[in-house]
Amino acid sequence: MFREAWGELRIEGEEGVVYRLDEVLEVEGVAYAIFLPENLGLSHEGVVFRIAETDAGYTFEPVEDPEEWQKVVDAYNEAEYRAAHGEEDSEDEDEA
Repeated sequence: MFREAWGELRIEGEEGVVYRLDEVLEVEGVAYAIFLPENLGLSHEGVVFRIAETDAGYTFEPVEDPEEWQKVVDAYNEAEYRAAHGEEDSEDEDEA
């Protein structure tokens, strides 16, 4: 839903680094947006935002808690691993 609505969303971070929306995923019932640096490879970490619904639509709230950030990154890495190895996501299997 979010990806279709936002398409090729990009944000500019510190030092002029441009991040592009790579993935939107849900972890423990909370939606998160994962932004990866464009053109910098692994030299910069990605940015994780919690997606919050407001009266005006949706906003991105930075994830500053290290434990929450790591939980989301772990879920992202697992989803990427599954996708790379052709494995179904457990949530997708439940919907089938």
